[in-house]
Amino acid sequence: MITASDAGWEAHGRLVGEIDEERDGFAFLCDLDPVFTLRFEDGSTFDVTVHAADDQLRFTLTEYTGPVHRPVNISWDGCVKHQVGPDTCSPVSRPA
Repeated sequence: MITASDAGWEAHGRLVGEIDEERDGFAFLCDLDPVFTLRFEDGSTFDVTVHAADDQLRFTLTEYTGPVHRPVNISWDGCVKHQVGPDTCSPVSRPA
């Protein structure tokens, strides 16, 4: 469902499956970086920020209006935390 908001719009959704692995995968991706690129059949793209609900089944999408290049902190349990920035190749580091 798409609704009007002070920022312009919000899209509200729900994951279809309730399988723990799917919910965990969604939570993992959102924890890594909540910014996703939606790709449409006509080849156009649109960057959004995912705001996951506590149950990891429901979510809200809002337009991502931040910079094209931005640092992203990534850490896994038991691994060293590092920063991915515009000088590295990462999913959120796109050419201008």
